[in-house]
Amino acid sequence: MSDLTHYAADLPATIGKLKQYRDIAFARYRALCQGNKALKSIPDSKVFQEKVSKEATENEIKAWLAEARIGELLGPAKEGQPGHHTSNDIEVESHNNRYFARQFYKALQSGELGKCIERVEKEGPAAYLAPVRDLVRKEQRQVTRNLQWPKGKYRIIYADPPWDYNKGKALSQRRYGEALKHYPTMQIEEIAALPVPDLCTENSVLFLWATMPKLPEALQIMDDWGFDYKTGLVWDKVKHNWGYYFSMRHELLLVGGRQHSTPDVSELADSVVTIERSEEHSEKPSYFRELIDRLYPKGPRIELFARTKVPNWEAWGHDV
Repeated sequence: MSDLTHYAADLPATIGKLKQYRDIAFARYRALCQGNKALKSIPDSKVFQEKVSKEATENEIKAWLAEARIGELLGPAKEGQPGHHTSNDIEVESHNNRYFARQFYKALQSGELGKCIERVEKEGPAAYLAPVRDLVRKEQRQVTRNLQWPKGKYRIIYADPPWDYNKGKALSQRRYGEALKHYPTMQIEEIAALPVPDLCTENSVLFLWATMPKLPEALQIMDDWGFDYKTGLVWDKVKHNWGYYFSMRHELLLVGGRQHSTPDVSELADSVVTIERSEEHSEKPSYFRELIDRLYPKGPRIELFARTKVPNWEAWGHDV
């Protein structure tokens, strides 16, 4: 396996050309993966499979290095200084991709990625992603420690945890909308350890977002936080997302209670809500917060892992 510096030396200099270079590399990677899949059905093709697999890995590495370089160029730079970019350049990449690209570049600068060159032949492309995960989690833990935990008691707790989906899987999970590319994720143990019970009263109600792959973990989190599972809503997102077994288009909003958790009003809301998802990764429609307000108008309320602060709600999270 060639050194990372060999690939980095071939990278274009501008954001536009880097984007083209990255997209071509990913296209080649996908085509080679498809070809390798077909080869598996042909007897005595192991040698060819290994060659195609190696070439696919090299193209994937090239693509991620290009994305890392884009992250560097899109970093803070003043007018007239090296690295200065225009508004048109910034539009090349979304905010979500820039987050991961910058983290990847930081890991690249640290030299940690270079140490994975030998491991990649045994473990596959995931060996290149491991240092990025470690860096992100380290930073996330530090940011979480620096965040002041809320005070007081709340009747309503609304939470959208940043579930971690990696578990050492391959870098090619790009097609699954890998959460790590968009924001710092948390391990189940880290989420469970949050002092959420300190925010609760005996009649608190928990609204907890979960995806189908994380359903068992979400129910465990609910139990760890001192809630009993009661019911749930289904959000039909209209647009499909890649999944591990099915093309997924829904998420679950689980409801947990303590002693008295039934709504304050007699309205029976529809348990399936169809709202087309936005392009922002994992962003939830404001409808659900408004629905909670309608069903539970009494008592203080807080949103954990919030992206924005709204009237009559307390908010806790990196983005607020």
